[in-house]
Amino acid sequence: MISKDKNPVILDFGIAKVDMQEAYPLDNILKNRPIGTKIYSSPEQLLGKPVDNTTDLYASSVTFYSLMTNQNHDQISQLIDSNKRIILKEHRLISKDTLSVLKKSVAYNPTDRWRDARSFKNALFNVYYKNWLQKIITIKNEADRF
Repeated sequence: MISKDKNPVILDFGIAKVDMQEAYPLDNILKNRPIGTKIYSSPEQLLGKPVDNTTDLYASSVTFYSLMTNQNHDQISQLIDSNKRIILKEHRLISKDTLSVLKKSVAYNPTDRWRDARSFKNALFNVYYKNWLQKIITIKNEADRF
Protein backbone atom coordinates (compact mmCIF):
# COMPACT_ATOMS: atom_id res chain seq x y z
CA MET A 1 0.00 0.00 0.00
CA ILE A 2 1.21 3.55 -0.67
CA SER A 3 0.50 6.45 1.68
CA LYS A 4 -0.60 9.88 0.43
CA ASP A 5 2.96 11.14 0.78
CA LYS A 6 4.09 8.32 -1.56
CA ASN A 7 5.77 6.21 1.15
CA PRO A 8 5.31 2.44 1.00
CA VAL A 9 3.43 0.93 3.92
CA ILE A 10 4.07 -2.74 4.64
CA LEU A 11 1.16 -4.75 5.97
CA ASP A 12 1.67 -8.20 7.47
CA PHE A 13 -0.74 -10.91 8.64
CA GLY A 14 -3.52 -8.43 9.20
CA ILE A 15 -2.75 -7.00 12.61
CA ALA A 16 -0.66 -4.17 11.21
CA LYS A 17 -2.76 -1.05 11.15
CA VAL A 18 -2.67 1.98 8.96
CA ASP A 19 -4.50 5.20 9.62
CA MET A 20 -6.97 4.82 6.78
CA GLN A 21 -7.22 8.61 6.47
CA GLU A 22 -3.55 8.64 5.49
CA ALA A 23 -3.87 5.91 2.86
CA TYR A 24 -5.73 5.82 -0.41
CA PRO A 25 -7.70 4.83 -2.46
CA LEU A 26 -9.16 2.03 -0.35
CA ASP A 27 -10.06 4.04 2.75
CA ASN A 28 -13.82 3.87 2.21
CA ILE A 29 -13.84 0.33 0.86
CA LEU A 30 -12.08 -1.25 3.85
CA LYS A 31 -14.04 0.36 6.67
CA ASN A 32 -15.88 -2.18 8.82
CA ARG A 33 -14.59 -5.16 6.84
CA PRO A 34 -12.18 -7.80 8.04
CA ILE A 35 -8.84 -7.58 6.28
CA GLY A 36 -6.76 -10.64 5.57
CA THR A 37 -6.87 -14.07 4.01
CA LYS A 38 -9.54 -16.17 5.73
CA ILE A 39 -7.40 -19.20 6.51
CA TYR A 40 -4.70 -17.11 8.19
CA SER A 41 -7.12 -14.81 10.04
CA SER A 42 -8.01 -15.46 13.65
CA PRO A 43 -11.68 -15.84 14.59
CA GLU A 44 -11.76 -12.45 16.29
CA GLN A 45 -10.26 -10.87 13.20
CA LEU A 46 -12.88 -12.48 10.96
CA LEU A 47 -15.62 -11.31 13.32
CA GLY A 48 -14.32 -7.73 13.29
CA LYS A 49 -13.38 -7.82 16.99
CA PRO A 50 -10.24 -6.26 18.48
CA VAL A 51 -7.00 -8.08 17.70
CA ASP A 52 -3.66 -8.27 19.47
CA ASN A 53 -0.26 -9.93 19.05
CA THR A 54 -1.82 -13.40 19.30
CA THR A 55 -3.42 -12.75 15.91
CA ASP A 56 0.02 -12.75 14.29
CA LEU A 57 0.98 -15.92 16.17
CA TYR A 58 -2.25 -17.49 14.92
CA ALA A 59 -1.38 -16.65 11.31
CA SER A 60 2.23 -17.76 11.75
CA SER A 61 1.11 -21.11 13.14
CA VAL A 62 -1.29 -21.77 10.28
CA THR A 63 1.53 -20.92 7.86
CA PHE A 64 3.94 -23.18 9.75
CA TYR A 65 1.44 -26.05 9.77
CA SER A 66 0.82 -25.60 6.04
CA LEU A 67 4.54 -25.68 5.27
CA MET A 68 5.28 -28.63 7.55
CA THR A 69 2.42 -30.74 6.21
CA ASN A 70 2.88 -29.66 2.59
CA GLN A 71 -0.78 -28.63 2.34
CA ASN A 72 -1.94 -25.91 0.01
CA HIS A 73 -4.43 -23.09 0.61
CA ASP A 74 -7.45 -25.19 -0.43
CA GLN A 75 -6.46 -28.09 1.82
CA ILE A 76 -5.91 -25.79 4.80
CA SER A 77 -9.23 -24.03 4.20
CA GLN A 78 -10.97 -27.40 4.66
CA LEU A 79 -9.82 -27.33 8.31
CA ILE A 80 -11.98 -24.31 9.22
CA ASP A 81 -15.28 -25.18 10.87
CA SER A 82 -18.56 -23.26 10.82
CA ASN A 83 -17.58 -21.37 13.98
CA LYS A 84 -14.48 -19.96 12.23
CA ARG A 85 -12.19 -22.30 14.19
CA ILE A 86 -9.31 -23.98 12.44
CA ILE A 87 -8.90 -27.59 13.50
CA LEU A 88 -5.30 -28.70 13.02
CA LYS A 89 -5.21 -32.46 12.47
CA GLU A 90 -2.53 -35.03 13.09
CA HIS A 91 -0.33 -35.52 10.07
CA ARG A 92 2.46 -37.96 9.38
CA LEU A 93 4.90 -35.11 8.65
CA ILE A 94 4.45 -33.33 11.96
CA SER A 95 5.16 -34.58 15.47
CA LYS A 96 2.42 -34.69 18.09
CA ASP A 97 4.45 -32.34 20.29
CA THR A 98 4.79 -29.79 17.50
CA LEU A 99 1.09 -30.12 16.73
CA SER A 100 0.31 -29.43 20.37
CA VAL A 101 2.31 -26.18 20.27
CA LEU A 102 0.58 -25.11 17.07
CA LYS A 103 -2.87 -26.01 18.38
CA LYS A 104 -2.32 -23.70 21.33
CA SER A 105 -1.40 -20.93 18.89
CA VAL A 106 -4.68 -21.30 17.01
CA ALA A 107 -6.96 -21.64 20.02
CA TYR A 108 -10.35 -20.03 19.40
CA ASN A 109 -10.06 -17.81 22.46
CA PRO A 110 -7.05 -15.44 22.27
CA THR A 111 -6.45 -15.80 26.01
CA ASP A 112 -5.81 -19.53 25.46
CA ARG A 113 -2.98 -18.84 22.97
CA TRP A 114 0.71 -18.20 23.58
CA ARG A 115 0.90 -14.68 24.99
CA ASP A 116 3.89 -13.59 22.95
CA ALA A 117 6.34 -14.71 20.29
CA ARG A 118 8.99 -15.56 22.88
CA SER A 119 6.70 -18.09 24.60
CA PHE A 120 5.79 -19.60 21.23
CA LYS A 121 9.45 -19.81 20.18
CA ASN A 122 10.47 -21.37 23.50
CA ALA A 123 7.75 -24.01 23.21
CA LEU A 124 8.88 -24.92 19.69
CA PHE A 125 12.52 -24.94 20.78
CA ASN A 126 11.71 -27.27 23.66
CA VAL A 127 9.93 -29.67 21.31
CA TYR A 128 12.81 -29.78 18.86
CA TYR A 129 15.48 -29.87 21.56
CA LYS A 130 13.68 -32.78 23.22
CA ASN A 131 13.45 -34.64 19.90
CA TRP A 132 17.09 -33.93 19.11
CA LEU A 133 18.18 -35.08 22.57
CA GLN A 134 16.15 -38.29 22.22
CA LYS A 135 17.86 -39.03 18.90
CA ILE A 136 21.30 -38.47 20.43
CA ILE A 137 20.47 -40.82 23.32
CA THR A 138 19.17 -43.45 20.90
CA ILE A 139 22.33 -43.22 18.79
CA LYS A 140 24.51 -43.44 21.92
CA ASN A 141 22.58 -46.47 23.19
CA GLU A 142 22.91 -48.20 19.83
CA ALA A 143 26.64 -47.47 19.77
CA ASP A 144 27.03 -48.84 23.31
CA ARG A 145 25.54 -52.16 22.20
CA PHE A 146 28.53 -52.79 19.96
